[in-house]
Amino acid sequence: MIWKKIGHGLTMDNGSTSLLRDGMRLRLERAQFKAHAAHRKLGTARQLVLKAEREVEWAEHETKSKEALLREATIRKEDAKAQVVHWELRHARTLKKMRALAAEKRREIMKLEQQLSQAKKRHQKAKIRLRRAANNTIDKDSGRNKYVASEELEWKLRKEVQENRRAVRKAEKEYDQKEKDASWFHRGVKEKVKRAEAIVKEFKENLIEARAMERLARRRLERVKDLYLKVAKASNKCDQDANTIKLNMAKYRLPRYTPKVQPHKHSGSEKAGKAFASTFGVTVFLLTGIHP
Repeated sequence: MIWKKIGHGLTMDNGSTSLLRDGMRLRLERAQFKAHAAHRKLGTARQLVLKAEREVEWAEHETKSKEALLREATIRKEDAKAQVVHWELRHARTLKKMRALAAEKRREIMKLEQQLSQAKKRHQKAKIRLRRAANNTIDKDSGRNKYVASEELEWKLRKEVQENRRAVRKAEKEYDQKEKDASWFHRGVKEKVKRAEAIVKEFKENLIEARAMERLARRRLERVKDLYLKVAKASNKCDQDANTIKLNMAKYRLPRYTPKVQPHKHSGSEKAGKAFASTFGVTVFLLTGIHP
């Protein structure tokens, strides 16, 4: 370092170290400014990461809720289908029993009609015998008894046939009514199944959309994380650059220059002036009591 003394009592160096230090100071200010800007970008990137994480959490919650709704709707659809199958089986059994009962009544009617036909023939024969035995008292009584018995049997069989025919007609009517009611009920449960299937289809589409949104949110989160890592790396580099410049500036410290002061020699006139001032001050204090 070369110091140089100029006029007016000022001393300056040759400018090499100070210029280097000024240049480093400007570089440090720029580096600190860049580091501050990088910190702001890092904070913005951190906020973006937090926002993306919240979006992913929300998308996961939506996906889980849509999956739960789809499971419940699927269970309801399966229950509706099971109800239809159970009702169809029960209805088929009921109709089968009704058809079996009607068939049994028809077979019974056929059997009774055969018996009635035979009873009519026996009654006709008894009627003929009764006419032939008009002159014989014993044969006449016997023929009358047989005639009465055959007539009662014919009447009884005819009545049973009529009752069975009424029962068959009633069974057929009930069967037809059961078929109509079954058709109406079957249409209702089928509509219920269709509605359940439509709800399941809608929930499936909603679940597909929710999963797509979740995938999109996760991709956005990955991109934001990559951006955050890049910004963090750039911020660390700016901090390292600023620290490096600080360390370099420490190598170029400005030395403190203290100029040598020459002892001052008083002249005779100055000594006389000081003595006069001292004597004058003592005189003023004695006369007035005021220290000059």
